[in-house]
Amino acid sequence: MSQDKFFRDELAFLKEQGAAFTEVHPQLSRFLQGKNTDPDVERLLEGFAFLTAKLREKVEDEFPELTHSIINMLWPNYLRPIPSLSIAQFSPIEKALSVGQKIPAQTEIDSIPVMETVCHFKTCRDVDIYPIAPIGITTNHTREASIIDLQLEVIGEQGLSDIGLQDLQFYLGGQKYSAQMLYLWLNHYLARIELVCGEHQFVIPKDHFKSVGFETGEGVLPFPKNVYEGYRILQEYLTFSDAFLFGELCNLSQFITSDMGQEFTLRFVFSKTLPADVRVREESFSLFCTPIINLFSHDADPIDLTGKRSEYRMVPSSRYPTHYEIFSIDKVQGWQEAHEGRIRGQKRVYSAFESFQHEIERSRHREALYYRARVKNSVRGDGFDHFISFVRGDETNCIGISEAISLELTCTNRQLPIELGIGDICAATNTSPSFASFKNITEPTQPLRPTLDGSLLWTLISNLSLNYLSLLSKDALCSVIRAYDFRALVDRQAERVAKLRLDGIVEINSKPIERIIKG
Repeated sequence: MSQDKFFRDELAFLKEQGAAFTEVHPQLSRFLQGKNTDPDVERLLEGFAFLTAKLREKVEDEFPELTHSIINMLWPNYLRPIPSLSIAQFSPIEKALSVGQKIPAQTEIDSIPVMETVCHFKTCRDVDIYPIAPIGITTNHTREASIIDLQLEVIGEQGLSDIGLQDLQFYLGGQKYSAQMLYLWLNHYLARIELVCGEHQFVIPKDHFKSVGFETGEGVLPFPKNVYEGYRILQEYLTFSDAFLFGELCNLSQFITSDMGQEFTLRFVFSKTLPADVRVREESFSLFCTPIINLFSHDADPIDLTGKRSEYRMVPSSRYPTHYEIFSIDKVQGWQEAHEGRIRGQKRVYSAFESFQHEIERSRHREALYYRARVKNSVRGDGFDHFISFVRGDETNCIGISEAISLELTCTNRQLPIELGIGDICAATNTSPSFASFKNITEPTQPLRPTLDGSLLWTLISNLSLNYLSLLSKDALCSVIRAYDFRALVDRQAERVAKLRLDGIVEINSKPIERIIKG
């Protein structure tokens, strides 16, 4: 609610009370009622309304700090933006890769410049890459079954047994509907998998196939360890469902013999016919892909802490303020000037005020040095602005002494990634692999942000009251799904889809059972 609204409410209240007051004291009606009211009295009422409006605004503004502090400890994802996400594909460079290599998660890749700023991304999962390339894909359908043949070949002169093929992961790309249907068929109607190479044909049990994205370590969004893993899965599905359109064939080495050639086929046999409108193409089984996220380490502009201000705005880049947004604060350090003047003093490390460091600092007889971060909606309307205040146990000793504060942050590029198209995230970095090229094969998503108003309090309360019994209620489950659907807050179409999804939940039934596990 803006200050203008508060001011109008307070002024209307005073005028209503003035009308009631003149009924008791009619001799004052010429000052408080009618069109010809006393201008001096009018100014007094407006001034009083302005002051009380400022007071109400301050009360309303301070109230979220109580919930924000708790949420920042328990569920910091509620106060963080969801950065732009995409899918990147790596392609082995001929003669640069002869055996399988692992491209680790957190590998940094860059985009082409957007408004003179490069958008920085990093991979979210490990990628096992091999000198393999697809050469074709075919489908065969009967009334009872469907078969998909994915034809591959080894790049170079070595055979299939020489490249160390172990686990092969693929992304179900292409048309969204076809990808979702393939995901359904792979997880529910997969009868068996066959590895065909020349005269060799091995049946791979279907339990060698697994879906990707549900296990710990396969997440896309950074989540605190104390948060239930199911919340991560729910939020990632609602904000970036493409992260789950992955499948993996595990332990393929046991089906590979030394006399196999270079060309081979992976055959997927289904127990049910695929729908006629499903289009299976090469991109439907894209190899060596991973989700990428627009997150990177960045140093903010230093803060001159003089003790004369209650809080300071954190500025990741004063030159391009609209190109950077703070995701999290990683480290806060300070250096006080020595008594001699310009000599740099001893390093002082600040801890988050909403943490469990207080008892540790007290037991070690160290000076209490804390910082408090505050999140507000940007006045530009393009994201969040962050403010920081400091709590120093030696504040009286710091009077007149300047302290330089450095901030190590994790940042995003705000709205810049949505200006990128397919293939624009292709620039190498210090950590990107030299044996593979890469590019994004989906358009970067729009960044999403949670609401910071009073509704955040109810989200907090609903999460605090959740347990496995309350989730058996349809209303409780719908409220949880609604709380993590940030996209529905900014996208009308996503809001309609969310409503249809929730309307589809008719009833939840459960019953207690007993099972012996490893008994």
